[in-house]
Amino acid sequence: MGILWLSSRPTRLEIVTCRVGSSYHECMHVTFVLLGLSLLIQPLNAAAFQESPPEQEIPWPVKLGLRVNGVEQNTGLVDQVVLVPDVETYLDEINRWTLARRWPVLLDDGFHAVRFIHAFNPAVVLRREPVNRPLPGTAADRQRILQQVLVRTWSGDVRDSTIEDVFSSLGYVPPGIVLTSVDDPAWTAAIALAAGRGQPLRFLDGDFGKVNATIGDEKFLRLKQQVREQVTSTGYTWNALGDDLETITICRSVASKARVNLPQSARVSGVSATGKFGHKDPNSVTDLLCRNESGRRWGFAGWIHGDSVESAYVAMCSLFLQRESVWLFNGYPQEGNWNRYEMSEAAEVLSREQCHVEIFQDSRSGLKDWLRMLVGGFRADVLLANSKGNRDFFDLAGKDRGFVPDVPLLDRPLALHLIHSWSLAAPDNEATVGGRFIANGVYAYAGSVHEPFLTAFVPPELVAKRLMSLVPFLVASRHWDGPFSNAWRVTTFGDPLMLIQPPARSSRMRQPPGEGEGYSSVRDSLPDLLRLMQQAPTAESYRRAILDLRLLQQDAMAIQVWQNADKVGLAAATAGSILPAMFRVRDFQGFISAWKLMGEHTRVERDMLWHLFTPRLDSIDDPDLVAQLQIHVRPERPDEDLRRILPLLERFFGRDVARSAVQRQIERTTDEKTLQRLRKLQPR
Repeated sequence: MGILWLSSRPTRLEIVTCRVGSSYHECMHVTFVLLGLSLLIQPLNAAAFQESPPEQEIPWPVKLGLRVNGVEQNTGLVDQVVLVPDVETYLDEINRWTLARRWPVLLDDGFHAVRFIHAFNPAVVLRREPVNRPLPGTAADRQRILQQVLVRTWSGDVRDSTIEDVFSSLGYVPPGIVLTSVDDPAWTAAIALAAGRGQPLRFLDGDFGKVNATIGDEKFLRLKQQVREQVTSTGYTWNALGDDLETITICRSVASKARVNLPQSARVSGVSATGKFGHKDPNSVTDLLCRNESGRRWGFAGWIHGDSVESAYVAMCSLFLQRESVWLFNGYPQEGNWNRYEMSEAAEVLSREQCHVEIFQDSRSGLKDWLRMLVGGFRADVLLANSKGNRDFFDLAGKDRGFVPDVPLLDRPLALHLIHSWSLAAPDNEATVGGRFIANGVYAYAGSVHEPFLTAFVPPELVAKRLMSLVPFLVASRHWDGPFSNAWRVTTFGDPLMLIQPPARSSRMRQPPGEGEGYSSVRDSLPDLLRLMQQAPTAESYRRAILDLRLLQQDAMAIQVWQNADKVGLAAATAGSILPAMFRVRDFQGFISAWKLMGEHTRVERDMLWHLFTPRLDSIDDPDLVAQLQIHVRPERPDEDLRRILPLLERFFGRDVARSAVQRQIERTTDEKTLQRLRKLQPR
């Protein structure tokens, strides 16, 4: 049984039970009265954590979502974002959370923080002074401090209480557990998700492979055994769906893939054990975990890796953002088995719940449509997309093809369900589709580590119905029964308890911001900063003002400040700080003016250049802009960038210049496949 649809009537729940086979879904609708919805609307008190709907009436996936939602609704949300300078201050700020008041905390990086703030839209953005108090040197002491912080955030006594003691006093049973290592920077996500979701925190130490690696039986079994020991140590039930602990969140580097010997009963049926894409090929580590000895699933795993800045961002997006806008992009032909993955029915489901839906399908889902979506950055909260392809390309409608450099930059944090083979084969590699999405700010991602076959993915309509029934995003993205519910190759990056609340029923209220010593308001500090710029203009003061204006979503004013910097001879020194604002507001002329003043450009800046101007190549009449594109061909697919601009190079500069541009790339390239593609481009 799978819960797929929650009607808009507040006291009734429509259940869809589905038998999932390798090529079909048979569904039956049943309606029954949902009791105990007071869990969703109670004021904060201990009883709120004790009360839940009758177990016999609610299947486990919706019950899990209700448990998560109960915590969200019964912990106070303060309408502010606090930016901190380092991990010590970050931990101290989390330590100030209480059950009644919580707020997003981000490391002040100028990249992820800006995107988050644009989506969260707080009443105030604060900066916190550093605590200047290093964390202890020993792992044991750092573990102890994290546990104490967790207990404090749930109003416990750190002197003699464990987090399990605190939960017991509230009559609260956690839905999952968080595992991390204090020697891995992703602990910043672990402490936030343990405190924010109400989960025990445990430590997972040892070498379990690098993120892009494939581990074997011995290392994987050691990982699995440690996970089981830590879950068992909590004292909660965990070894079946529908019991206490339903998820684990691993916040540290581990291998994304494992090549293990599975019992026959645990294998995906209908797939040869030998040959290409058989059982000797690797499976997803997140899908191999949370299974008993027979291979039957007892829970779901989510995984967060990255540096301290990225990991904190992933956690804060999961905990605090409201996800209302959903884009649906179907790159599949609408025929045969592909047609089961079309998007129109998913769009209807989401629209009924007042999601803001954009659908790209049929004549709207080719490469030109995709490239137009890149201009200024993606502005969706959630993307459900279908494409054929591999780790380095994705096919779209009309036999079009996109490549890794065509992965979007994001205006807002993005949750992604991508039906596409191999996209997460190397999650820590920006030269792959999935690695680029994560590097650009995707914080929740259901994808594949290897060839999983089409039917391994849950169709978009089914995902949409589950999401609107409060099933957590990464749980909704997996098969719960049928052959592909066995351990396989779909992997899950992010917080496994993150919900996509139907906007029609979202009711989390924000509390007024707080005040205190050691904080400064970004908005209130701006006048002093602008006066300082006028009195003693420096590149640093201009960069700070531009960043702060971008944080406050004042891009037009940031551009004016940069124009003033030009008047005092500081335009070149501050050009890099204004590029994101120019890109976001689609100021084509301003962007290229700032671009030309810069010496070196980052990967993200090069992508901005190409994303801004590629859809306009047919109308470009500026030879200097074409020259800039040619100079800054991107190394992941130099042949494709050149293919797109060769007609312009020939038109403005002649065939000899076009031929020389290709030849220069040939001389820089060592990859044989890229060399072959470049040679085919060479003008005759």
